[in-house]
Amino acid sequence: MLLLILLVRPKYGWLFRHSFPRGKDSPLKNVIGGYALGDRNFADWLWTNFVEGRDEREIVGARRLRPGLDVSQVIGAVGHVLGVDGEDVFGSRKGNRGINRAKGMALYILSRHTGLTRKEIGIRCGDLSRMAVSIAVHRFESILPEDEDLARLLRSATGSLGL
Repeated sequence: MLLLILLVRPKYGWLFRHSFPRGKDSPLKNVIGGYALGDRNFADWLWTNFVEGRDEREIVGARRLRPGLDVSQVIGAVGHVLGVDGEDVFGSRKGNRGINRAKGMALYILSRHTGLTRKEIGIRCGDLSRMAVSIAVHRFESILPEDEDLARLLRSATGSLGL
C-alpha cells in the first residue's frame, strides 16, 4: 500500500477541485493538506490524471507517484546495453570499468525516473548508503556531458525501459 502526503497550496487547488461539478462547492475548497492512500494502481491513476505533463516540482509529493520501475528491470536494461551481467552490477563492492559505469547508470536512472529516495535506492541496490548513491549519481552526471558514447548508451537504456 502506498501512503502519500500531499500538501495543496491554494494556487494548486485546481488540481483537486476540477473533478467536482460546476456550481458545487468542493469539500476540498480550503484544504492545505491531505492524504492519498492507495496501492500502485491508484498511484498510477493519480499520476496519469493529475501529474503527468505538469511540472512535478510544483506538486508536493508528486515524486512518490511516479510510475513504478522495478530495480531489477533497470539493472537488466543497463546490463544489456553495457554488456554486463545484471547480477554483477551490484554483486560486488569493487568492479572493473564496465561494472562501475553500469552501477553509475543504474543509480542515475533510478534516481531520475523513480519515486525512490536515494536511501531507498541504496537499500534495494546491495545496501549502499545514501551518500554512496549520491556520489555515484553525481559522478555519472559530471561525466555524461563529455562522454557522447555514454549518453547514447543511456538513451538506449532509458528507451528500452520506455522512459
